[in-house]
Amino acid sequence: MGIFGGILSGLGLTGLSDTAGVLVAFFTTITDYRMWRSLGWLILGILMIAAGLGLWAKDSVIGGLAGRAVGGS
Repeated sequence: MGIFGGILSGLGLTGLSDTAGVLVAFFTTITDYRMWRSLGWLILGILMIAAGLGLWAKDSVIGGLAGRAVGGS
C-alpha cells in the first residue's frame, strides 16, 4: 500500500492510493543516487568510445591524405 495507502484507504480515497504509490515510487527512483551514478558511467563510456572512434577515423583520413600528397596512390 505504500506510505499513504493506509491513510487514504481510511479516508475512503482508495483510488488515490494508486496515484500516491506511483508518485512515491517515482520520487524514490529519481532521488536514487546509484541510478544517476550508473547513468553517468554509461554516458562517460559512450563519450569515450565516440572520442576514440573520432580520433581513429581522423587519423586514418589525415594519413590517407598525407600519403596522396607525398606521391602515394
